[in-house]
Amino acid sequence: MNRETDPVDACRGRVLVVASELPPGPGGIGTHAHQLSVALDELGFDVALLGSQHYAAPAEQKRFRESSPIAISRLPDGPNPLVTARRRLSALRRALSAHRPDVVIASGGRVLWFAVPASVRAGVPVVSVIHGSELGGPAWQRRLTRRVIEQSDRVVAVSAFTAGLIREMAAHVDATVIPNGADGTRFAPDPSRRQRFRERWGLGDRPVVLTVGNLTERKGQRKVIEALPAVAESVPDVAYVLVGAPTDREDMAARAAELGVSDRLFITGQLDSDEVTDAYAAADLFAMTSTSTSSGDVEGFGIAVVEAALSGIPAVVAAGTGAAEAVIDGRTGLVSSTEATPLATALASLLTDGRRRVSMGREANLCARSSGTWRHRAADYGEILDELVAAKRKPRIVVISHTEHYRATDGSIVAFGPTTREIDHLATLASELVHVAPLHGGPPP
Repeated sequence: MNRETDPVDACRGRVLVVASELPPGPGGIGTHAHQLSVALDELGFDVALLGSQHYAAPAEQKRFRESSPIAISRLPDGPNPLVTARRRLSALRRALSAHRPDVVIASGGRVLWFAVPASVRAGVPVVSVIHGSELGGPAWQRRLTRRVIEQSDRVVAVSAFTAGLIREMAAHVDATVIPNGADGTRFAPDPSRRQRFRERWGLGDRPVVLTVGNLTERKGQRKVIEALPAVAESVPDVAYVLVGAPTDREDMAARAAELGVSDRLFITGQLDSDEVTDAYAAADLFAMTSTSTSSGDVEGFGIAVVEAALSGIPAVVAAGTGAAEAVIDGRTGLVSSTEATPLATALASLLTDGRRRVSMGREANLCARSSGTWRHRAADYGEILDELVAAKRKPRIVVISHTEHYRATDGSIVAFGPTTREIDHLATLASELVHVAPLHGGPPP
């Protein structure tokens, strides 16, 4: 929102978004927090963003903050968890005092543990966004997470998969499902970007399968590597490109060597945002074969699948994860088991059928542009925020009247005169209405 030209009355409400991570480093939670904040700001909310900027050099962090269309404040980091927690709580209190939000949106992991109670104590309604992995961990962490979820005014799950995990933890919590989106202005089919990336990495005209994400067990790149020998039987020149922080790079490279597919594996490491956009444009097929780990790390949705769709690329995703909700099975991609044989069949079926693959990519692009961008998702969040802002801005009204009230034989309350109608009207104007009036124990005369 343009603060200089838009009148104050046009502001739909002040929102403080508190997130466990922020760009320019990688991570879906950070992408979610920043893109949602920008989209909410464009929809008329006055948004400030508070979060931690991991995995990026200080100069990169500063450039990102300075280029952001909304104000960003950093949550402090440090080696001592207790000291860091106290410093983060102080930073949140300063942000609450400076921005005076009508609503707080808390997103990601341990941020919920201090952002929710602090917002409640400050009298600010809070929306907790649950991605999935924050519901795992040791028993004490799960208890703490359940407590803050129950304290929240509203809970948003990024997928029906994640909503199911919330119900397992807190059965009475009714979470609203709002899937993640993607940046519709950044991602699009682009032949020049396609050529640039392929030339840089020596891919030529090879069929390219792409995964974007941290190289970890949860992201499931190893599952695709396991399937590559079978895929290569029908697609001899297939290439698999892995873009993302190279956490388990050595393990995955070693497994590729064991399987004899090292020449098909291209591990780029972490790329800047422009190069990532190039990578999507260069791909023929996207793969997100995530797994749920024993520690409770899960794939709550899969923003990268929507980014691929906006780039005109269909996806093969893992069944039984939130990523399965990012495609329409058989239309914009395929939902597959991550076992080597069925996964290889799914990948090869699209790599060998160009007409079907291109058709799926076009439909994926159409679906994402019509309903899957951050502007669409922000509109859904906006409905929740409007309700909470309206409730917060309504006064608490105490009405003292002399109208006599009686308790009928069925236990209901009977009143005379216009007071009842007046009270009903006042109830629509207040967040809380207290009516003090004489009550007789028996039925009316």
